[in-house]
Amino acid sequence: MTRRPLALLAVCLAAGLLAGCDLGGGAATPGAVTTASSPAATSSATGSASPSPTALLSDVVPVIQCPTSYGFPNPGPSGAPYPSTIALDVPDATAEQLAAYSDDYRDLTPVLGPRGWSCSVSIGADGSTGVLIYPPAAATPTPGSEGQIGPPLVSAASDSACMGCIYQTVCPFVPTAAQQLGYQGWACSNTPPAQETVRFVNGSPTTSPPAAIFDVIDVTDPPGVSGDADGSGGPDTAEGVILYDSVSSSGTVGQTTYASGESCALPASDQGLCTAIIDDFVTRAWLMGD
Repeated sequence: MTRRPLALLAVCLAAGLLAGCDLGGGAATPGAVTTASSPAATSSATGSASPSPTALLSDVVPVIQCPTSYGFPNPGPSGAPYPSTIALDVPDATAEQLAAYSDDYRDLTPVLGPRGWSCSVSIGADGSTGVLIYPPAAATPTPGSEGQIGPPLVSAASDSACMGCIYQTVCPFVPTAAQQLGYQGWACSNTPPAQETVRFVNGSPTTSPPAAIFDVIDVTDPPGVSGDADGSGGPDTAEGVILYDSVSSSGTVGQTTYASGESCALPASDQGLCTAIIDDFVTRAWLMGD
């Protein structure tokens, strides 16, 4: 399988990661890049209607401490950890199926995943971070193999200070990324497959410096299509989101730039969980500036 941007985040890490998840706006056409009709705030990725009055909100889920590997000596805890439980604004039936996964000290901003699954976290010397959540019966992945783990899975990754990684993460979707990041002349790692649906929920693929950029890019790979979402190519839809934030004072090179991404590849019966998982990732703006 060709390495795609969300998997590439994990590769950068090792060297030093929506049918049913609409993310708001109109329908998107496979193979086309579309922009949501309204650049609304991204506090809810789905932009869905308010839950019915019978839905119980702010349900509590456990925060799981995942085995963590470091590209530098283990630093120990850094500040106050997350509590052992956190509240989510999701219906009770959804919360009962979810847990929040953090690092071994609960310092890391949590990533939602199915409750009772296994997990691992890797943190590179440059701060790049990956979280992998996978079924308990699956083999424990080795560092750097996150992009090759098959579905079902949930993965999240942040490029941190790796500017080349950020470029390769966003360049398939943002033609102006080379100008924004000062990487003119660099080849982009891949082209999204024709069957993949790409839609800008916030931002635009054509924004140019010195404008501030905050892109929320929805990616959906249908069954059997090996695309940009980790876990794609299998029997189920793989959903993903990429967050890209770049502010330039020079008009050329991003002075303050972040990128992170998440993938969710679960059976069709659990697609609703992917919606909640990705919504939470966008709401938290996961590691965008942390």
